[in-house]
Amino acid sequence: MAKKIARPKKDVLDEKAAGLRENLLRAGLHLFAEKGFAATSTREIAREAGCNLSLINYYFGGKEGLYEAVFLEKIGPIRDSLPEAYSIDPAQMGLDRKGFFGVLTQLIALNVHSYLADPAFGRLMHREVLDGVPYARNVLDGMLLQMLESLTRLVEWGKGEGFLREDVHAPTSLMLLSRAIDGYLAMVDALRGRSDVTGLLMDPQVDTEGFTRQVVELFLRGLERKEP
Repeated sequence: MAKKIARPKKDVLDEKAAGLRENLLRAGLHLFAEKGFAATSTREIAREAGCNLSLINYYFGGKEGLYEAVFLEKIGPIRDSLPEAYSIDPAQMGLDRKGFFGVLTQLIALNVHSYLADPAFGRLMHREVLDGVPYARNVLDGMLLQMLESLTRLVEWGKGEGFLREDVHAPTSLMLLSRAIDGYLAMVDALRGRSDVTGLLMDPQVDTEGFTRQVVELFLRGLERKEP
């Protein structure tokens, strides 16, 4: 009688599949961040992930699918936290001037901490934006619009209360602030250990709170309407 071959249990197979998929996501993030989408080959990704090349098509339908999955994997938790982080009603909270700027400072700190939590994804975001968001537009557009609308309401309320200058254009100011933070963090991260220039700059990974205070002083205080 032929000996029956033992087959792996389904949960073992599922765990292995999840591990292979995670390896591909991790390798894709690293290589896309370092080289960009166009310059990264599926062969390189598979080699770094220690997987068969065909698994990229199997799990993601190809390189573009993997690229989008990397964004969804990283942005998902951020997007899920948006309603809580950005649904602030300053009128209901009864914010005074100090409280208003305290809320804006917390939102800036959230931006900084999100980047520092995963610098590779921060570099990838920066690269994608510089390239004109050719691949992740459908992932980013909705989240960016939600953030801008929520923050614009907050800034407009601050203008109405006399905390901010009346000539402040909220969406433009907020986008400039966001890109300045991301650009600085991307530059410091890219130059770390490779240039003497970084020795002259504040490293947000070393002094996150100090960096956040600098951003607040340089940008938010420039928007502030001075008390008579």
